[in-house]
Amino acid sequence: MNLSAIYADLTRAREAGDHKRTLEVGVRLVELAPDDPSVRLAIAATLSRLGDTEGAARVYMAMAWHCAKAGYPLAAIAAAKLLGELKPGEDQDALEVMVGLYGKESDRVGPPGLPFRPPATTSRDEDLDPVADSGMSLQELQQRAAEVAAETEGTAEYPEQLPAIPIFSRLSEDAFLHLLGAMTAERAQTDDKVIKQGDEGDSLYLVADGRLRVFRTLDDGKNVPLASLNEGAVVGEMAVITAEPRTATVVALRDALLLKLRRDDLIALADEVRPVAEALEGFRRERLVYNLMATSPLFGPFDRDERFALLNQFGTFEVPNGTVLLEQDGPAQGLYLMLHGECIVTHGEKEVARLKEGDVFGEISLLRDLPATASVKTARDSVILFLAREAFGQVAEKHPEVKQVLDQLAEERVRAAAKAKESDTEDDHAVLV
Repeated sequence: MNLSAIYADLTRAREAGDHKRTLEVGVRLVELAPDDPSVRLAIAATLSRLGDTEGAARVYMAMAWHCAKAGYPLAAIAAAKLLGELKPGEDQDALEVMVGLYGKESDRVGPPGLPFRPPATTSRDEDLDPVADSGMSLQELQQRAAEVAAETEGTAEYPEQLPAIPIFSRLSEDAFLHLLGAMTAERAQTDDKVIKQGDEGDSLYLVADGRLRVFRTLDDGKNVPLASLNEGAVVGEMAVITAEPRTATVVALRDALLLKLRRDDLIALADEVRPVAEALEGFRRERLVYNLMATSPLFGPFDRDERFALLNQFGTFEVPNGTVLLEQDGPAQGLYLMLHGECIVTHGEKEVARLKEGDVFGEISLLRDLPATASVKTARDSVILFLAREAFGQVAEKHPEVKQVLDQLAEERVRAAAKAKESDTEDDHAVLV
């Protein structure tokens, strides 16, 4: 048996609600991997479920201070918030220390890219004995687990530079402390849906511990994986900015500890809204790009680096609601790709289709030198990627796969248009744009 197998034993015990086994395995893991705060937080959660408020609070207090100094900021915040739930007010000192260490005025915050959790120092491949029954009573085991989990002396080196916390490290101390006060800590069990595609979204989450999977369900029912999120990730920020329905589903791959922040609490920041909004907009734009590359057939033939290289050929434009992008009977000036928003396609006065994130248009006029048989207009504020006609020729020459994908799409649309004309009907794909 190796360390990974013992971690799996802990996961099984927690999922089965076997508190005694959870504490037995947890104590052993603290001995084997003393620099992993996840195990200590799991022990504290189990003590809390058993009604051992004093034992759980003791561990949460220790972890709030230790993780803050060790460079695990989100685990520290979560531990402090959970401490405050058990013993109101006792989290305040720890939260104020967090602000001093990780706020905008701190000289301890390092450059972007510092890891939220340094690599583990314990090998997961070493041959180990299975965790045996301790022979202790549950009460004895609770006391032992609290002692072991609360002892952090010498378990990790405290770094000189600390990782910046997304969004928060851009804020003044007052704004930072305000948001920390508004945050809540939430747990998600394995396979729990943290966010469901299509639901109304009014909050974002920061991953304090655990691992999440993000996927989007397409119209044909196919699930397309978008990302795996670890500690330090932000998820759900798009709904906070746009107040639109969730665009993807987020599922816990294992037990996770999340920090939740509601849109209303962000809005309440008044003078601090601009830096928060700018930070969230940066996250949103990056997430849109990754989602587009994962779901658009245009990028399907390429690897990650090639996708970015192709994407960099497009210009990015924020287009207000009601802007006409293509005129019926006119030529397309280039290739259009929906990054965010929605467009209406009309033939004459009749609406015949709606275009959304990932949809391409303008390719038929571009490839076949035909006028567009429909008009395209934004139905709301949108973000459009545009590749001019001249630049398209260069891209198609360098990446013939792009032309092949667009040729196939154009052929499908031409056939659908011909079929619709024969039957005197319209459908969503029968538009030559």
